[in-house]
Amino acid sequence: MKILKTLTLGAAALLMLFPSCSKDNTITEIPTPPQEPDVTAIEQDAAEEYAIANALLHEVMIVGLQEAVKNPTIFGFNHEEIDDRGGCPETKLLPDQGSGDTLRIDFGTGCQLGGDNGPTISGTILCISEGPFNTGANQYLLFKNLSINGYEVAHNSAPGSKGIRFNNTTPSHLPPFEYNFDAFIERGENFTITNPKGEKTIIEALTAPRSFMSIALQDNDPPLLPDFNDFLDAIYSIDIQPLKAYHYPIEGDVGFYTITPVENKPLIYSPLCRWFIGGQLGFWGEIEHTVDYGYDPVLGGDPVEGDGCDGLVKIISPIDAKDCRFVYCP
Repeated sequence: MKILKTLTLGAAALLMLFPSCSKDNTITEIPTPPQEPDVTAIEQDAAEEYAIANALLHEVMIVGLQEAVKNPTIFGFNHEEIDDRGGCPETKLLPDQGSGDTLRIDFGTGCQLGGDNGPTISGTILCISEGPFNTGANQYLLFKNLSINGYEVAHNSAPGSKGIRFNNTTPSHLPPFEYNFDAFIERGENFTITNPKGEKTIIEALTAPRSFMSIALQDNDPPLLPDFNDFLDAIYSIDIQPLKAYHYPIEGDVGFYTITPVENKPLIYSPLCRWFIGGQLGFWGEIEHTVDYGYDPVLGGDPVEGDGCDGLVKIISPIDAKDCRFVYCP
């Protein structure tokens, strides 16, 4: 009997040390597994940033060409220098340092172009000319501390590079008169566009050195061969070569994307609008989105009001055509 009593007390002690599970601490719900990231939403975000970055990059390049062409020394056109800038931007022809004539286009800390709706640009663009543009000589644009509407635009050039190289072909002699020219970046060069939040979009050619775009200026009402006026008011038709882009969000992984042209949908830039008024690009990640610069909400039937000059871009999802975003370029 003494042995039995000892075992009973021992069992009671064990129960006190290891209490049984009660209803209160029983697991009744299965933990929710981590959610997979929404690839479509992530790539739409990246496509949205690319659409803006691409538009602003082209805008500063075309502004640089337009400002430079007003100086006859640079482009070799037979006209007097045009001074319609009102002191903004300030331009100055620099002494030849052996690399060609250089025009400094200084936007200062902020220069608004084209009235109330025009972009505000700060920083400097250098235009370096190896000879008259209409002879096929190379022209270069070099950005220094450049920003447009709060977005920083940098051309990360290779050592010894003069900048973005432009080279034109022979102008046509029958209407519609055109200038066709290509823009080149060298191996190891790219563009970085940083938005006000700090997100970066990096754009570079798939293979370099090579052209990353071809531009045609059309003058449909000539009486003569194209002249400097065509650079100021003609329509720019831009064929993008295949590119690659990286999107660096504030949070999350870096995204890699391929940019492809859409057949018969070149980008159409209007100096009067200072915006793309037509054209599409393919934006490839895990899936393909379409960046549609030519979307007109009036003709397209969307309730958003606007027209081809309103800076509106449509990002179209391939999974569901109704799953799209409408982005206004700042």
